[in-house]
Amino acid sequence: PVRKKLLICNKTPGVGMVMKRFFNATEYTVLNCTMHPTDVRNHLAKREYDVVVFFAADNRHDVMFFIRKLKELHPDTEVIVVMLHRWENYAEDYYDDGASLCVWLQEITMKLLSSFIRLLMFRREHPDVDPYISTFLADHGFTGFHKGFYYLCTALEMCLREPERLKQIVQQVYTETAQKCGASDYTAIERSLRYYLDTMLSSPDIDPLLKIRFPQRPTLRKFISGLCDLYRECNY
Repeated sequence: PVRKKLLICNKTPGVGMVMKRFFNATEYTVLNCTMHPTDVRNHLAKREYDVVVFFAADNRHDVMFFIRKLKELHPDTEVIVVMLHRWENYAEDYYDDGASLCVWLQEITMKLLSSFIRLLMFRREHPDVDPYISTFLADHGFTGFHKGFYYLCTALEMCLREPERLKQIVQQVYTETAQKCGASDYTAIERSLRYYLDTMLSSPDIDPLLKIRFPQRPTLRKFISGLCDLYRECNY
């Protein structure tokens, strides 16, 4: 049978790759592109798609322009817009074989919207935390409902500003995080981060790319160092 063509346009690193790997196991052949105007225009001009999905946030004006252009070129193409401020990751078990693509994407949207609300609540409770760091962690599937999230945000901020802190992680990361966050001592920070690490790496909501990056349970030092590297790669 002829496979349907689906184009995914998004601006979050890794999302297109994850969705492409999943959808290629269904009736769709998937291509993905960034939300850069030139990239989108080139993809729409090269071929006709059955479905085009835009994951849109603060770029809604660009999306509306793309949709108008798409309808001029291919009026029969189905367009789906998932309008969110930020989104997490995409897990395969949200797809129901009996559901349409639109229903599946609506389910994803509700989950990601819930994630955004959790992040918003966390920011209101902890205005001292760098919003870019909390957003980075939420984008990769970390939840803000555990105190380990607060500790991880704080430790990550320290290590991004001064990478040499990781060489003396107890004195310069755990101890200072405890002082800043009001914990009893550095052992409380270490225990909480270890529990949070184990919980998140076994969660179905965590970004699959993190499980590839950390195939075995890492030490806290390696985990925080790896998150710092990923943060820099994502250019937050």
